Amino acid sequence: MKTMNYFQPFMGIVGLLCGIIAGPVAGSESLQAESANVITQDVFTVSPGDWEFSLGMGVERAHQAFDDNGNVVTRPDTFQNAIAASAVRGLAENLDLSLTGFWADLGDQQSVNQDGNGLGDVQLELRWKFYSGDTWHLAYLPRLVAPLGSKLDQTRLVPGQPYWSVDNSLVATRVKGRWAGSVEASVSVPFGDARHGNRTATGLNGALGYQLGPAVKIEAELLLEHQKFELDSAAWRSNLALGAIMQLSPQLRMDAALIQGIHGQRADRLNMVVINFVIQL
Repeated sequence: MKTMNYFQPFMGIVGLLCGIIAGPVAGSESLQAESANVITQDVFTVSPGDWEFSLGMGVERAHQAFDDNGNVVTRPDTFQNAIAASAVRGLAENLDLSLTGFWADLGDQQSVNQDGNGLGDVQLELRWKFYSGDTWHLAYLPRLVAPLGSKLDQTRLVPGQPYWSVDNSLVATRVKGRWAGSVEASVSVPFGDARHGNRTATGLNGALGYQLGPAVKIEAELLLEHQKFELDSAAWRSNLALGAIMQLSPQLRMDAALIQGIHGQRADRLNMVVINFVIQL
């Protein structure tokens, strides 16, 4: 597919970094897998009093869509280039608080509005790990999402959602030797007059990763999204993410993934690259 050509250099760089950082795979089966994923949440919190900062970018393209019957059809090109930043503070044992915001520029040849850019949303999120067993761990993540900047411009596109929402996620993570997996179920409920016809949005994500060596984990993630509307039919899509978690130094981690749309109805078929740098203090 033509769009995939955009991502070939990225995948080559990831492969090279994996080879350099991983080196020979350690023979010991006691090597513990990294729990973090590129997209899917994991349950583990930042230690009390510690900070974690991240800076990431996402490059998103779509020239296809899923129609009412789930068939792939051609659509006018759309794009979004985003930069996101977040800070996480450990509040107590098994409890942390994060603040995340992003800026993006975007365009859609199918829209009558001009290309635009600006601030998107800000998210305030708690992570509470309420159960920890030998291999399975559970966490609850409530989140408040607020729009930033003016969303009322009718002549240009603006990033983010125009309404406030309350999101809730339940996450289960299992770590056993070199293998680590997470499942995240979430529901987002918009409120306020600006929500218009938007109603609940639900998601179900799953991630499975394998620790190649002390510094590199490769992973695959399946991402499912479903959104309900008051008057229109619901839209849904599934995406596959292939990526790697790379510990570049004791305090610096890089998460990277290529995301490709698989199935759906009434939704764009996305091609996306995500790269995120995490500073652990």
